[in-house]
Amino acid sequence: MAAFTEMGGGVLLMIGLFVPTAGAAVLATMIVAIVVAHRRRGFFIFNEGQGWEYCAMLGAVAIAISGMGGGRASLDNALGIDYGGTWGFVTGLVLGIGAAVLHLLVSYRPSPAEMN
Repeated sequence: MAAFTEMGGGVLLMIGLFVPTAGAAVLATMIVAIVVAHRRRGFFIFNEGQGWEYCAMLGAVAIAISGMGGGRASLDNALGIDYGGTWGFVTGLVLGIGAAVLHLLVSYRPSPAEMN
């Protein structure tokens, strides 16, 4: 499900369709990746086991694009969907964080070693 969300959100961002929702999907996936795999490895991606820097940057860029909207060459523009600006930013941020929290609550079961 996470791979589908990451790929689907990325494709929607590339074609500029439902940009804030697509940004939220990418942000949610990156938050889950940070919590599950990267947070204990440090900040920089070149650390052993890869830090959380790259995931955080992808999430930040996805939300920034949510706020900017798809632009003139996007499908949102072609379909007359005006879904950017502050509304798009807040929508992407709230949906992204909410989806990540929901995903972690429903699916994440850390091993006993991770609990220490």
